[in-house]
Amino acid sequence: PMVVGSVSVKKIGWGSMAAIGLFVGMSIYVFDIRLWSLAAATKQNIIAIRNSFNITVVEAALQQSTPHIDSVRGDILQVTVPFLLEDIHHFDQTALARAFPLLEQAAIANHQLHPLDLRNDLLLVRLMQIGYDLSGDGAYFVRAEQYLASAFDRNPRRQQILFDWSVLKATQGQWAAAEQLIRQGIALNPKAGEGYSRLATIFALQKKTSAAQAL
Repeated sequence: PMVVGSVSVKKIGWGSMAAIGLFVGMSIYVFDIRLWSLAAATKQNIIAIRNSFNITVVEAALQQSTPHIDSVRGDILQVTVPFLLEDIHHFDQTALARAFPLLEQAAIANHQLHPLDLRNDLLLVRLMQIGYDLSGDGAYFVRAEQYLASAFDRNPRRQQILFDWSVLKATQGQWAAAEQLIRQGIALNPKAGEGYSRLATIFALQKKTSAAQAL
């Protein structure tokens, strides 16, 4: 594994990443986007992005002239980022390399405008995962951890932050750290089932079948 700062980065195969993506619950993170509340142009852009990633559509969506551009950016990002993470290698890599800076700039702009909105931190974490996958640059993991640490400082009782952090660790092959973060999240709300299913998935990905079945 390569070391970037204090982060040891062990790149794992996309098949494993896809499996991890299942347990992260990217679909859980895709917020309830109320399409009917958006401008017609934004609705059409989102539908087009969902059907097939198109850099021209993304550019047009993020360059709309509207006093509510932060809402537009948020809606486009909430659709595009999880969509790309589902199977990033399915898309044209040249177009993605061109789109990534646009998405990153939009996410950073919204984070600066609404620094206390947890959704912006988590979007940036996912964008950092995309950045790493496109470039192999472990610095993206460092930045992702910084966003998660900042979010956790502000929201120390939010399970989702710890669960997302565990995904980042698992993506790097740091299974013990991933398990610890999930257990920390479970301790915040032992009655919620999500943490146990995530822990079972962590064990299953390591082929620890008996440990997974014991939960």
